[in-house]
Amino acid sequence: PEGVSATDIEGKYRLYVPARSGSLLPVLVYLHGGGWCFGSINSCVRFCSELVSEGGIAVLAVEYPLAPENPYPAPLDCCVKAVCFAFEHASEYGLDPKGISIGGDSAGGNLAMATALRLVHEKGMDDDVLSDGRFPDIRSLVLFYPVVKVWNDGSDSWIRYGKGFGLDGSIMEAFNEAYVGTDDPALPFISPYCAPKEDLAQLPSVLIVNAD
Repeated sequence: PEGVSATDIEGKYRLYVPARSGSLLPVLVYLHGGGWCFGSINSCVRFCSELVSEGGIAVLAVEYPLAPENPYPAPLDCCVKAVCFAFEHASEYGLDPKGISIGGDSAGGNLAMATALRLVHEKGMDDDVLSDGRFPDIRSLVLFYPVVKVWNDGSDSWIRYGKGFGLDGSIMEAFNEAYVGTDDPALPFISPYCAPKEDLAQLPSVLIVNAD
């Protein structure tokens, strides 16, 4: 849209910012959906642009590697690095290092929540802080119908809506299998539903937007 500029960075990210801004911008690190198997920073262009246009924020879209060629933890590792990149390069791009949020839709929502959980887990590990000794604090999570269980849970909803509603259960199971690979789908960084309550309690403010 008019008034929004975009910059590709290192072939990994695309930073959207208002064309004119005189102050540090809060930034949403955005992770696209697609069952961990398809989609790219190009598939969320319109949405990211509108967030910037309407909200007056910056958005950093992430080109994470896709399954099945790159199963867990490769996409998650990439997303964690993206948050660290936003934190370390905030001054270079006019971003507020205290205003970094993570968001995403569907599989991207899963990766956003898992990224926040990974940062919570690693914050107490001295060898995992950034090179200058600081650590990225997350301001909030913005999740659109995130995947929190990466398996067929056999629920009434799965059975009732598993066929004929656009995203068949068999397709979702194929996505899950491609992403999980040989790991346990109940790992908290794969299925945030399984995260310990004490880790969930350390997450920042969370907005979850669900479909009806």
